[in-house]
Amino acid sequence: MAIKPKDFEPQGNVVVFSATKDDETAMPYRNKNHGLFTYYLLKKLQDTKGAVTVGELSDYVTDRVRKASVEVNGKAQTPTVRSSVALSDSWRTWRLKWRHHTALRLAEIAALLRLSEMVASVTLLRGC
Repeated sequence: MAIKPKDFEPQGNVVVFSATKDDETAMPYRNKNHGLFTYYLLKKLQDTKGAVTVGELSDYVTDRVRKASVEVNGKAQTPTVRSSVALSDSWRTWRLKWRHHTALRLAEIAALLRLSEMVASVTLLRGC
């Protein structure tokens, strides 16, 4: 089954990470029990303990997923990032706000991403 993403333009201080381009399918990473997008997103967050800019996170996930998808599944998968026109590229320097209990927050993100694996996108709101 294929799910066609809704075409939209983010408004306000919103950045949307999606697992694929519109014409691609989000692929699994069976050895890791996640989708490729979810696995590399969580890996970067865990490795850096959340001390990463949104731009660094985007670059890492996009690079790793593009390479791994061809190596592991033999198909292209290209994560995308959309932001509101007003933000331009300013979102790239945003830092994630990890307060107390970083490990718990990562576990919560992992649980949410597992629930939304079919949708396979993450929205970042500035100030959250």
